Amino acid sequence: LEKMKRALAQLPRADEGASKKLEDSLREGDFKKAAQAIQELKKQMESGNMPADEKQKLAQQLQKLEEQLKKAANLA
Repeated sequence: LEKMKRALAQLPRADEGASKKLEDSLREGDFKKAAQAIQELKKQMESGNMPADEKQKLAQQLQKLEEQLKKAANLA
């Protein structure tokens, strides 16, 4: 678990955007907060209040985050 936390702490920071809270929570190892951030993202997307360009950016950020989490999991 400690190796996973160290790997997550090395995640590159998002400059801005909806996934920043998620990335920060994961970096801190606060998985409860990360789950809340995911719920917020889900609500934003379902409400239709998220512009198409922000959805595209979010999709790219989440894909990058997925790759980084996979790498971190392999280090654990």
